[in-house]
Amino acid sequence: MASSWRSRIGYLFARNAFGGAPPQARPNKSNGGMLLGLKGVVVKSHGGTNAEGFAYAVDVGYEMVRCDLLTKIKSYA
Repeated sequence: MASSWRSRIGYLFARNAFGGAPPQARPNKSNGGMLLGLKGVVVKSHGGTNAEGFAYAVDVGYEMVRCDLLTKIKSYA
């Protein structure tokens, strides 16, 4: 945001929107996307996440295995 004077001015107008994102929209709190159509559990993590965000991505994979998601998907196909 500090790269130019225009971005600084833009930030002043938009700064309330940056802090007001709900927790589920923050990358470190909702990290990990499932890739479907594969024969195993795959979770894609955001590249710029921190340790907490990576732990959330691992939790997503754990829940997929614990709930036997692959078998459930195959039963609908």
